[in-house]
Amino acid sequence: MVTAHGWGSERFTSRLGSAPAFPATPFYQGDPRRDAEDALNRDLQLHKAHVVMLEEEGIISVETAKAILAELLDIERLGIDALFLDPSLGLYLSTEKCLVDRLGADVAGRMHTARSRNDLEPANSRMYVRDAINRVVQALIELKRALLLRAADHVETVMPGYTHHSQHAQPITFAHYLLASHDAFSRDIRRFEQAYAVVNLSPMGGCALAGTGFPINRGRVAGLLGFDGIVENSLDATGHVDFLLQSTAAIAIALSNLGRMSEGLYLWNTSEFGMLELADEYCSISSIMPQKKNPVALEMIRGESILVASQLNGMMGVLKALPPGGGREWGYVDRAFPGCVNTALGAIKTMAGIVSTLVVKPDVMARRAAEGFSTVTELADQIVRHADLSFRQAHHIVGLTTLEAVKTGKKADEITGAMLDAAAEKVIGRPLGLDDQVAKKALDPSENVRIRSTIGGPAPDEVRRMIEVRHAVLAEDQDRLGQRRGHLTRAAEELRDAVTAIINR
Repeated sequence: MVTAHGWGSERFTSRLGSAPAFPATPFYQGDPRRDAEDALNRDLQLHKAHVVMLEEEGIISVETAKAILAELLDIERLGIDALFLDPSLGLYLSTEKCLVDRLGADVAGRMHTARSRNDLEPANSRMYVRDAINRVVQALIELKRALLLRAADHVETVMPGYTHHSQHAQPITFAHYLLASHDAFSRDIRRFEQAYAVVNLSPMGGCALAGTGFPINRGRVAGLLGFDGIVENSLDATGHVDFLLQSTAAIAIALSNLGRMSEGLYLWNTSEFGMLELADEYCSISSIMPQKKNPVALEMIRGESILVASQLNGMMGVLKALPPGGGREWGYVDRAFPGCVNTALGAIKTMAGIVSTLVVKPDVMARRAAEGFSTVTELADQIVRHADLSFRQAHHIVGLTTLEAVKTGKKADEITGAMLDAAAEKVIGRPLGLDDQVAKKALDPSENVRIRSTIGGPAPDEVRRMIEVRHAVLAEDQDRLGQRRGHLTRAAEELRDAVTAIINR
C-alpha cells in the first residue's frame, strides 16, 4: 500500500535497515550566501583595524574615524543585505560605495588612505586560510582520536599485512595498521601548522606594491587582526600568494593519506576479503540489485582526493609565470581554495565516522593471516637462530619449502621439519634438524606478531605503548590549536575595545 509519503513499509534503503543512504552531495559544495557573509565580515575587521590605526597615527581625525566605524558596525549588524553587491565593483568597492552613500565621499573616502585592494584582498584571503587550516586540523584531531580508540580494542586482532597491492607479506594487528594511518595524519597536522606560520602574516601596508608615504603602523594593524607579524617587503606582500599553494599542498597530501587508508578499508570490506564491514550510514543501495550495499563514502573520499590534487596542479600552473605585482590571475587560485578545504573537511569527518562505526571481524582476519604463508619470514629467522646459517641461506631453504607446500596443497602451518630438511639438502647439502615445535611456533600468526616487539613493531605491548604516547601527542595537537584560536580571539577583543574607545571619545 502506498502512503501519503509515497511508500508503505518498504523504502529504497531497505537493504540498509533504518539508516538513510549516504548523501551524494559532493564535499566541495559550499553555501554561497554564508561564504559571502564570512568574506564581508573579514573585510569589516580589516576596515576597522585600518581605521583605528589611521586615527591613532593622526592620519585621519577622531570625528572621521568615529563616523566610519559607526557605519561599519551597522553594516556588520545588518550583514550582507546592507550592501548592494555590484559584481563589477567587487566586495570592497561595493562596501565603500555603501559608506559613501551614507557618509559622503569626503568622510567615507578617507578609509582607503594608505591602502589598496592589492593588500586588502590577500589579507582577507590569509584570514580565511588560517581559519580553514584550524578547522582542518580540528577534523584531523577528531579522526586521530577515533583511530586511537579503535586501536585500543584491537591490539591483539591479528591480520595479514600486505605489500604489492594485497599480496600477503607478514602478520600485523589491526591496531598496528590503524596507528600507521594515525601517524600519517599526525604529519599532516605538522604540515598544516607549518603552513599556518607562513599564512598568518599581514600584507596590509604593502598598498598597491610600493607601500605608502603616510606614516602608518603596519604592526598595529597586524596585531589587531591576529596576525603573528607582517610580510615585510611590500611587493612580496601584494604580489605573491604562494601561501595558497603551500596550504593546498598540505590538503592534497592529507587527502592522499586518506585515500590510501580508504583503499585498504574498501578492499577489506569486499566479500572476497570479508575482514571488515562499513556501517549502513556510509553506504548506498542499488536501484536494481536488492543485495547491494555500496561503500559510496569511501568512493567519494577517493574520487574527491583526485580533484584536489588536480586543483593544486592548476593553481601552480596559473602562478608559475605570473610576474611580480598584482593581477587577476591569482584570483583564480584564491577561488579554487575553498572547494579544496570543503573537500578536506567532508572527507576527514566522514572517515572519522567510518572508523568509529566500522564492524571489525577478528576471526576472519586471523584466518586470512594463517592462509597466505605470511608467517614464513619468521621461519627463516628461526633457522638463522637455531642452525647458524646466513639469512640468505635460510631464505632459499624456506622459499623451496614454500614452493613445495604450494604444489602439494599444504598450508603454512602444515610445514614440517622434514620438509625443511629436504630443502636444506638442496641448498646447503645437509639437513637442518629443526624441531617441529620450533617450526610450528614460528608459523603461528599470533606468535609472529608477539615476537616483533622492537620499537614500532606490532607486538601487543609495544602497540599499547605507542597508543599511550599518541594520546599525549593528541593532547599537544589540541593545545596548540587552542593557542592559535585563543590568540585570534584575544586580537578580536582588542580590536573591539579599540573601536569602542574611539567611538566613545
